[in-house]
Amino acid sequence: SAALRQLSVGLRRSAIRDVGLCAALRYEATAMGQKTGVEISFWADQRAVPRMPAGAESRIFRVARAALQNAVGPGRAGSISISVAGVDGGVHIVIEDDGVGFDVDAVMAGPVEARFGLTAMQEQLRPLGGVVTFNSSPDLGTVVGIDVPAAGTESS
Repeated sequence: SAALRQLSVGLRRSAIRDVGLCAALRYEATAMGQKTGVEISFWADQRAVPRMPAGAESRIFRVARAALQNAVGPGRAGSISISVAGVDGGVHIVIEDDGVGFDVDAVMAGPVEARFGLTAMQEQLRPLGGVVTFNSSPDLGTVVGIDVPAAGTESS
């Protein structure tokens, strides 16, 4: 669809509003898998995932895309799984990879340049009351959790 093509050109709130968060993430995962050769599986309980305001869905999409980019780039993952579910009217996303992993505590305590991407992901969801969690260890892959509560509306 035209909205999905818009996503590939660049993030457009209107594209996500048109197709929804699940379809946008599925498209991004497919496109990234084809481009990088990484096996990316996608699962979503689309009936249970609520629609949120376009700005909120754009923020969630950007964080999930950053997690995917980290997994295929520095994470050197061979496979990635993404699951999207609706929980208590909010959105819960888990992105798990089999890449090189990292020491979360060491990175978060280290120089700002090293943790900038992780911090940016967290900051992206803060206006929504959302949280990004990182569970990783060297050589054991990474699990990124994205949780946005039902409110999911930006506070100004």
